[in-house]
Amino acid sequence: MTNVVRATAEGRCELRMERRFPHPPRKVWRALTESAHLSRWYPFPVRELELAVGGTISFDDGQGGALSGVVTVLDPPGVFAFSEQDDLLRFELHSDGPDGCLLVFTHVFDDSGHSANNTEGWQKCLAVLGEALAQDAEG
Repeated sequence: MTNVVRATAEGRCELRMERRFPHPPRKVWRALTESAHLSRWYPFPVRELELAVGGTISFDDGQGGALSGVVTVLDPPGVFAFSEQDDLLRFELHSDGPDGCLLVFTHVFDDSGHSANNTEGWQKCLAVLGEALAQDAEG
């Protein structure tokens, strides 16, 4: 488990986290790309997910509004990336042993003052993802 925050060449912040899961990439892929599964662990419930490059992705912000973005990369079952407002989120899956995978998550955002909060929040989300995967009987 690693967490790193660094500045990008464009002056933004990039949070990079790695997590190993004892589940095959195809199972973790479903948790990342299917609305019902994504809503179980992502910070906001999914409103819409058009699973195609250029497709719309939106989340309920909990205050009657939506956070909207666009799918920027879709390479099943390896890479899923999208924008959310001005942030960029990327999930990469790599096989790790016969039944496991490594998730490499990156979140690019503007305000370095939010680095600690973003790190803490994503640590919690990825922990819930691990719990959801453990509870999901589908392999």
